[in-house]
Amino acid sequence: MIVQPAPTNDNIYSATLYLEHCGSSISSILDRFPVTGEYIADQVALPYLDMFMNYEGWDRAGSGYFSAVYVRGGLAIKVGLKTEDSGAVYAAWCRANQGRAGVPVIHAIDKFTKCYVVLMDRCYPVKAFPQSMPQGAIDRMDDILYDGQGPALTPLEDTLTDIRSFFLGIACFDISDGNVMLDRNLNMVITDPVSYGSASLDDVRSDDEGFSSYPMEMAD
Repeated sequence: MIVQPAPTNDNIYSATLYLEHCGSSISSILDRFPVTGEYIADQVALPYLDMFMNYEGWDRAGSGYFSAVYVRGGLAIKVGLKTEDSGAVYAAWCRANQGRAGVPVIHAIDKFTKCYVVLMDRCYPVKAFPQSMPQGAIDRMDDILYDGQGPALTPLEDTLTDIRSFFLGIACFDISDGNVMLDRNLNMVITDPVSYGSASLDDVRSDDEGFSSYPMEMAD
């Protein structure tokens, strides 16, 4: 996989202006084809979303339970398609914590009647660069997010500690190699570690029986 260069200021500016058109158009599509409780890959709306985004020059990199991600060059647009998704709140938290270890670069967020859209730097799946994920990294993230095991020994662990503090009691945690990704410099990025839903207040780990995680893939 080829890591894309950093987007230029002009790339970011034009994509930011595009978000309103993107979100309102997707919201109109979802009016005709409402989402259900299934994974995004199983939604009737997905081919129409892909057709629209492809025409606009964005290719779907992947999808999970709540959202789909479209990429162009070094930028990505995450489209949240379910009202119970916490992704917009996490994106807002990231925007308020830019520059910290593990925090994805967020350029803009916009909310519409049927969806939200986030313009961000493109991220890459760990499986494409396995040497970049230290052994036991996911288990250590689990320990911090689910159990609050500290103290934080690295800047990334400090970020995870603050994520736990901010979302504890209002969302459930979800860490896997699908939502811990890599930036263009192959540093680990925490793309979506929380989710709302019926299990949002359950104190369960991603490897506990009965817990379902919904990783967001951003790979080609």
